[in-house]
Amino acid sequence: NNIGGIFFLNRGTQASVSNLRLQQSKASCTGKNCLLFAAGGLYSRDAQQLTVNASNFLGTRATCDGDGCTSNGVSLNVAGSNNHVANCTFQNADVATSGAGGAIFGGSVYLQGGDQITVENITFQNLNNTVAGYQTQLRGGGVYFPSGVGITVLGLYARQIWIQSIGDYSKAYGQVLHLATGENVVFSRVDTANTQSYCRGSHCIVRGAFNPYGGNGLNLDSISCANTLARCFGPACKAYSAFFSLLSPSNIQMRNLAFANGVASCEGQTCRSHGSFMTANQVVNSTVDGLKVSNIKLQSTGPDTVSNGGMYISSATNWHVSNVVAVNVTIVVKGQTFITGVGTSGALLFMVTADNVTWSRVQGSEISISCEGPPCFAAGGVCEVAVSNGVSFIDVNIAKATVLSNGTGSLAQAAGFMIFSGSSVLFERVSLSDCHVHVIGANTSALGTGLFVMIPAVLTDFTISNSSISADPSSVAVELYAGALVLASGSVSSDVTRLTARSNTILCIDGADLCEAAAVLLLPLAGLNLRAHVWQDAQIIGNTVSPAAAAVMAGGLSIRGMLNCSNCIISDNGFPSQSLGLTAENPEAEFVARIPDLPNGWQVQLTAPSGPGKAIGAGVVVRTDGVLRCDHCSINGNNISSQYAAGAGGGLYVMGTLQMHAGDVRWNDGQGVGGGIDGSLGGSATQASVLLDKTSVEGNFATIAADIFIGARALFNASTPEGDGLQLSRGRRVFFTLNPPELLNLHGPIACKAGHFQQGDWRVSSVVAEAGDSRTLNVSKEQVQNLTGFAGEAFLTLQSLAGGEIVCTACEPGTYSIKDHPIDDLSSPCKTCPFGANCSLGGAEVTSTAGKWGWINTKTNTVSDLKTLATGFGCRGEECSSINSCSFGRRGVLCGSCLPGYGVRMFSSACQPNATCSTNASWFIPLLLIGMVCYCAVLLMRRPLQQLGSMRSSVFMSLLFFYQASGIITTESTTTQLSGPTRGIRTTLFAISLGSFSIGQADTPGGCIVQGMTERGKLLANFLVYVLFILFMALFSKFWPTFGLVLQKQIQYRLRVTFHRFKLMFKATKLLQEDGRKLDIEKRMSVLVTEKVENHPEQKREGYEYVLVGSSIFSLGLTVYAGLMELCLRALTCRKLEGFNPSQYGLKGSSEWRWFYDGTYSCFDAWQVAPLLGALSLLALPGCCILWARRHGSVRSAAQHLPPLQLGMRVAYEKAFRSPYRHWGMVMLYQRVCLMLLQLIADPFVRTFTTTVACLLLLVAENRAKAFLLTTVQSIHELSIVMLLSISVIELRGAALVSVATSPTIGPGAAVINGLLASCQFVCICLPLCLGILLLRSKTARQRRRTIDMQPETRPVLYSTSRKVPRR
Repeated sequence: NNIGGIFFLNRGTQASVSNLRLQQSKASCTGKNCLLFAAGGLYSRDAQQLTVNASNFLGTRATCDGDGCTSNGVSLNVAGSNNHVANCTFQNADVATSGAGGAIFGGSVYLQGGDQITVENITFQNLNNTVAGYQTQLRGGGVYFPSGVGITVLGLYARQIWIQSIGDYSKAYGQVLHLATGENVVFSRVDTANTQSYCRGSHCIVRGAFNPYGGNGLNLDSISCANTLARCFGPACKAYSAFFSLLSPSNIQMRNLAFANGVASCEGQTCRSHGSFMTANQVVNSTVDGLKVSNIKLQSTGPDTVSNGGMYISSATNWHVSNVVAVNVTIVVKGQTFITGVGTSGALLFMVTADNVTWSRVQGSEISISCEGPPCFAAGGVCEVAVSNGVSFIDVNIAKATVLSNGTGSLAQAAGFMIFSGSSVLFERVSLSDCHVHVIGANTSALGTGLFVMIPAVLTDFTISNSSISADPSSVAVELYAGALVLASGSVSSDVTRLTARSNTILCIDGADLCEAAAVLLLPLAGLNLRAHVWQDAQIIGNTVSPAAAAVMAGGLSIRGMLNCSNCIISDNGFPSQSLGLTAENPEAEFVARIPDLPNGWQVQLTAPSGPGKAIGAGVVVRTDGVLRCDHCSINGNNISSQYAAGAGGGLYVMGTLQMHAGDVRWNDGQGVGGGIDGSLGGSATQASVLLDKTSVEGNFATIAADIFIGARALFNASTPEGDGLQLSRGRRVFFTLNPPELLNLHGPIACKAGHFQQGDWRVSSVVAEAGDSRTLNVSKEQVQNLTGFAGEAFLTLQSLAGGEIVCTACEPGTYSIKDHPIDDLSSPCKTCPFGANCSLGGAEVTSTAGKWGWINTKTNTVSDLKTLATGFGCRGEECSSINSCSFGRRGVLCGSCLPGYGVRMFSSACQPNATCSTNASWFIPLLLIGMVCYCAVLLMRRPLQQLGSMRSSVFMSLLFFYQASGIITTESTTTQLSGPTRGIRTTLFAISLGSFSIGQADTPGGCIVQGMTERGKLLANFLVYVLFILFMALFSKFWPTFGLVLQKQIQYRLRVTFHRFKLMFKATKLLQEDGRKLDIEKRMSVLVTEKVENHPEQKREGYEYVLVGSSIFSLGLTVYAGLMELCLRALTCRKLEGFNPSQYGLKGSSEWRWFYDGTYSCFDAWQVAPLLGALSLLALPGCCILWARRHGSVRSAAQHLPPLQLGMRVAYEKAFRSPYRHWGMVMLYQRVCLMLLQLIADPFVRTFTTTVACLLLLVAENRAKAFLLTTVQSIHELSIVMLLSISVIELRGAALVSVATSPTIGPGAAVINGLLASCQFVCICLPLCLGILLLRSKTARQRRRTIDMQPETRPVLYSTSRKVPRR
C-alpha cells in the first residue's frame, strides 16, 4: 500500500495546512489489491477540524497495477469530521489503474466519512484518469465523497478533465464530482467545462460531469456545466447524461442550473442512452427553479438501440420544476431502433411514472428527435410520460419541435407531448408553434403533430399553430393523422376549455392511404365504456390538408369518439388546391423551410396527385362510430377547392351522429356535394343521423345541394333559430338522393328565407308523438300552413316520392325578403328595397346607406324606410354592414348610444374610448375656460360706440344672424362631400356663432369632460357652458370698469407708442436725409411720440365704461339665446319609428316615439318637461325686451334716466337700425326661432321645403323694410339671406329623394354633382363673412387716412381730440 506519499497526518485536532505547494509528485503501487491513498500528496486519517488552505497540487502522477488495485484521492485524502478545504488548486494530474476489479475513487481528492465537511473555492484543471480491466470503476475524476452529513461545497471550478474506463462491465461516473450518499448536502457555485468521459466494453456504463448521485436533503444552487461529452462503446453499453445524474434523491432543492454544449451517446447493439443533460432514478419531494439548457444532443447507434429523454426520470413524486429555458436539444438514433420521449418545453423530459409533478413557466425552441432503421418509433418531441398520475404543464411555450422517423413500418407521434397512460394530465396556458412530424418508408404512420394524449386530459388555454405532418414522396401505404393533436377517449372524459388550433397542415402524398384531420382527431379506446370529451370555447381555424390521390378528410376536426362542444368555432379549414402557399415555380421551398434539420438523404417535395382522390368534410368529419353534440357552435368558411379531388361536405360530413343546438353552418364550400352538411352515408348496420335544433344553415356552396345533402337511410331533423320550420336562404337547397331518406322531420313548416320555393312532388303528413303512442295523419297541401309546432310535440314529415330537392331561390338584386316563405305559398315575398337601404346583393342582404338607420317593422315584418340620423351618427362606406349600422364607436337605437368603454365628446358627434378621456380633459377643460375668458374680453375691448358708429355693430348682427341660421338648416348630406379642412372651417364658424349641441363630424376630435358621457349628459354639459358664459360676463361686468380698462389702456398705450415710433421715424429719416441735417433721430422721435400719446389723451364720455359693458352683454346674449333655444328644441326633437319593438334592443315600454339624439329614451318623458318650459320662456323673452324698450322711449330720451349698463344694452340693441325699425333686432331673433321650430318636422322633404319658403319670405321682408341704418350693411344682409336660401335649396334636393323613397344615384357623374353642390354650399357659407371683413377694413382705412406734419411746433394731426362720427 502507498498511503500519504508526501504528508501523513494520523488523527489529530485543529491541524492547519496553508500555502502548501506540491509539484511533480509521483507514486505507484504494484500487486493484487494494493492501495494508493494520497500517494502523491496529503493523507489525514480521522482528523478533526483540519484546515487545508491556499495549497497547490501540481503534476501528480500515480499508477496502480494489479487486480483489485484502488486509488483514492491521489493528491488529497482526508477522513474525519469538521474538516475544511479552501482555495486549493489541483492541476495536471494523471492517475491510472489496471487489472480486474480495479478502481479510482476521486482522481485528485477523496473526502470520506464524518460530518460537516466544507469545500470552498477549489480548482481542478487538466486531469486525466483511466481504469482498465474487467468490472473496473472510476467515480469522480476530480473529487469523491463516499458519504457524510452536512457536506458543503461553495465554489468549484473545473476545466479539461478526462476520465475513461476500459473493459467489460466497467463504469465511469462523474468527470468532476461524485457523491455516493449523504444528507444535508449543499453544492453552490459549481462551474465545469471541457470535460469528457468514456467507457469501452460490453455492458459498460458512463455518466456525466457532475454526479451528486445519492443523498437526502440536497441543496444545489448555481450549477453550470458546459462542453461536456459522455460516450460508451460496446454491446449493451449505457450512457447516462453528459452533465448531471441523481440516483434516488429526496427533498432536493435545485436552483439556477445551466447546461450547454453537451453530447451523451452510445454505440453498439442494444445500447442505451438516457437523459442528455440529467437523469434521476427516483425523485421525491423535490423542486427545480431555474433551468437553462442549450445545444445538447443524445445519440444512439446500433441495432435495437434506445434513447430516452433529455431529462430522464424513472419515477417522480411531488416534483415541481419551473422557469425552464431550452434551445437546440436533439436526439438522434440510427439502426433498428426504438426511441421515446425527449425533453419538455425544450428541456426534454421523459418520465416513466409521475405522481403530482408540475412543470411551469417553460420556454423551448429548436427541439428535435429522429430515428432511422426499420422499424423505428419516435414519439413525444417535447415530452413523453409513460404513466401520468397528476402531471401538470402550466405556462409552456414551445417553438419549432420536430419528429422524424425513417424505415418500413415506422411510427412518428407528437412533436409536442405524448402521454401514454395514467389517471390524469393538465395542460394550462400551453402554446405550441412550428411543430412538425415527418415519416419515410412503406407502411409508416404519423399521428398528432403537437399532442397525443391517451388518458383523460384537462386542456385550458391550449394553442397549437403553424404545425404540420408530412411524408416522403417515395413512401407508400402511408397514413397521416391530426396536424395538431390527438385525444383518445375512454371511461373518463377529457375537459377542454379555450382550445385554439390554427394554420396546421397535413401534407398528403399520392402514396398515402388516408390523410385525416388537419387539426384534431378524437379516438376511442377499444374495450372501454366511452365517455364524451367536453369542449368549451374551442377554435379550429385555418387548418388544411393538401390534395392528393389518397382519400383526405376532415380539414379541421375528425370525430371517432364522442364530443360535446359548446361555443366552438370551426372555420376556414379545408383542402385547398395549393396548400402552404406553394407555387408551381417553387413548390417545395416553403414547406422544406418549415422542416428543420433534415438528415442527409431525406427529402420533401410536392408533386401533383396522379389519381382521383376524394376530399370530404372540410370542417368536420363525424365518423361512423363518432358522435358530435354541439351547442352554440359556428362552422363557417370551410372549403374544398382541390382541383384533384371530388369534394363532399364543406362544413360537416356526417357518417355517425350530429346534434347541433343554436348553431350556424355558413359560407362553407363543398365543391361537389353538400356545401354545408353532407349526411350522404349510411348502411344496413349504421345510419347517419343529423339533428339541427334552432340552427341556421345558409350561404354555403356546392354543385349539388349547396346547403344540405341527405343520403339514403339517413335520419334528418331540423328547426330554425326561432324554433320553427327549416329555413333556407340565398338560393340554397336541401337535396335528397334518389333513394330518399325514410323520414325528414321538421319542427313546424318548411320556410324559405330571403326568397321563394320552386315546387316539387311531395307527400305531406303530420305526425304527433305522444307517450307510448304514435299516429300518422294525412293532410292536404292547403292545410300545411296550419301545422305549426308547439312544445316540441308536433312535427311536419315530408317524404320524397321519387327523390329530388327543395330549392329556395333568392330575391333579385334591388329587392329583399326577410319573411319566412312557406313551401305552399306560390306568391313572391320579395319587396322593393326601401329608401336609404342597399339591396344590391338580393336575398335578405339589406344594409343601410351612409347616414341612415333602419329597423324591422314588426307589424309588417319588413324593413321600414330608413331614417336620416343626426350629423356624424351614421355609418360611412364599408361601415354600413346592416340596416342599423352606426359610425365607429356608436350603437343602439338611432345610433344614440356609445359602445361599452366609449363616451361622447363636446363639439363632436364621435364616440371615443374612455381611456383617452383623462388626457383629453387635461387640455380641453382649461382651453374651454380660456376661450370663454378671451371671448368675453374681445367683446369688452372695443372702441367706444361714438367712435365706431353703427358700422361694426350692424355687420356683427348681420353675420351672427346668418351663421346661426345656416347652422340650423344645414345637414350632413352635403357636408360629407367636403374635405377635412373645409369641414373644419364650417364647424368653427357654426361653433362660434351657435355653440351647437352636435356641431362637428364623427372625425372631429372634440373634447372630453367626463368619461362615458351620454347624449343627455352632453345636452346638460352644453347648458352648463352657456351658464359659465353668463357667469364670466357678469364677473367681467363687475370688475372691468375699474380693473379691466386699466389693463386695456396700458395695452393700447404700448401699441400706440410702438406704432407711432416706427411711423414717425420713417418719415423723419426721409426728410432729414433730404435736408442733409444730422440729428439724434431716436431722441427726436421720443419727444414726438410722447407729445402725441401722453399729452393728448382721448376724450371720454362720462359713464362710457358701463355703456361698453352693456353693449358687450347684449352681443353675448345673442349667441347664448340662440344656443339655449337650440338645446331646448333638440331635447324635444323626436322621431316615430313605425312598428318598432323596443324589447329587441333590451328596452322597456312599447313607445314608437324615440328621442332623435338617443333612441334609448322614449319621448314625452318627465325629463323633457324642463326643456319645454325653457323653450316657452325663451320664446317670450324677445317680446319682453320690446315692451321694455318701448316703455322707455327712444335712446336719446332713455339716456336721461337709464343706468349706463342698461343704456349700453339699449344702444347695442337699436344702434344698427333706422329709427322706424329700431326693434328689428328682436324681429331677427324671432326669425331664427322660427327656423329652429321648423326643424322639429320629422319628414325631411316637408321640413326642408318649409325652411326654403321661410328663407324666401325673410328675403322679401328684408327687401321691403331695409331696416339697417347703413345701405352697405343692408346689401350684405340681403346677400346673406340669398346665400341662406341657396343653402336651403341644396338641402332640398336630398330631401326630395327621401320623399319619393329614391336612393341617390351612385356613380362618377353623381359624385361630381354632389361635390359641386357641397362646394357651392361652402362658398355660400363663407361669402358673407368675406364681404363683411372687406367692408370693415375699407371703413377703417378711410378713418385712418390723415396727413402727417413733422414740425414740432405744430399740433400733430395724426391724433386729434375732436374726432366726430359723421352723421348719415
